[in-house]
Amino acid sequence: MATEIRLLTLVLDGGELQACLSIPLQIRPEYGMLLTHGAGGSMDSAELPALASHLASHGLICLRFTCKGLNLNYRVKMYQQVLEKFQSVIEFPLKGIFLAGRSMGSRAAVMVANNSKGTQLYTLIKGVICLSYPLIGSGKGDLRDAPLLQLNHPSLFVSGDRDPMCPKEKMLSTLRQCDKTHSIHWIQGAGHGFSDTKGMRVLETIQAVCDQVGSWCGQICSGHLDTVAPVGCEGEHPLVSLEAEQSCDMKERDGRQERKRGQKSSRKFSVSSSESSCRRNKTEAGSDSTKHKKMKCSADPAVTNRLRSRARTK
Repeated sequence: MATEIRLLTLVLDGGELQACLSIPLQIRPEYGMLLTHGAGGSMDSAELPALASHLASHGLICLRFTCKGLNLNYRVKMYQQVLEKFQSVIEFPLKGIFLAGRSMGSRAAVMVANNSKGTQLYTLIKGVICLSYPLIGSGKGDLRDAPLLQLNHPSLFVSGDRDPMCPKEKMLSTLRQCDKTHSIHWIQGAGHGFSDTKGMRVLETIQAVCDQVGSWCGQICSGHLDTVAPVGCEGEHPLVSLEAEQSCDMKERDGRQERKRGQKSSRKFSVSSSESSCRRNKTEAGSDSTKHKKMKCSADPAVTNRLRSRARTK
């Protein structure tokens, strides 16, 4: 789907923010996403431009923005204002908005979602996407799990399985304690920055992130993702993971393709069998005919003796 990109300047309390709007052109989008970067980055950092483009090409309008500063409260305040102004910026209403961020930006997204409780924005927020959520502080190593335990919106976490700021077991343990179930996807061999992935090219890693986020948002928008839980958790209730759902989808698709191949093979077999039968019948008929002709041409011994006797008499 064709997309359009618009550069914007958002005038907010506390300063101006540079932003970029990725818009699908062939449809009027019903859902949107806000997307921001980590500490020290910008809206053009890492996989954010590719993710915005991917989502827009699949029907979501995406606003990514730059918010400089290492003060989390300031980042939350500015993110909150961007959310409040989003629909006036795009000039048409949306059915729902996803809040997304990378690293520190994901912390801000989670806190904005939590702060929306009791407001009109609460029901407008359809989900939270956290890329490389920094569960463990890089300095003192403090555990930043409190905001996650308060989170009541469906959420997707995409992290590298080598990320020292998001240890796999600690993250899974934290999400098991949440009232709302969530989904997590691990990028194999990746650290905190997806660009440091071992065994995968950077573009492949970025594409994997885009595919996971796009698929998850699509399920939310279509109402097919009621309960999603962390991969590998063993809880008191049955858990459904995005990876498991995709695996089932792939198996089902492979099964359909296999059945189609079987049907085609069966049709080919029956045709070839019929042709073979026809050829066999023709061959047998031809063979009988040939035998019959040979029998007709065979001389009767009695006739031969009479002919020879007449020849001697003459």
